[in-house]
Amino acid sequence: MMNATLTACDKDSSAGYVETVEFSDKDSFLQRYNGFKENVPFSRWYLDFESEDANTETLVESWLED
Repeated sequence: MMNATLTACDKDSSAGYVETVEFSDKDSFLQRYNGFKENVPFSRWYLDFESEDANTETLVESWLED
């Protein structure tokens, strides 16, 4: 299992919305990411992504670019 912290940073304030997700592969990550996006309470935001494992960060970044 891999885990990551997803943070939606509001572009109009300093507010943030944070979820930690656990996933095993691309499909499970994208499912959790889509759920995260639905829960973000801001209309204009950008993603800040963190993981304790640099390989996981690189992998997820490539999934998000697809």
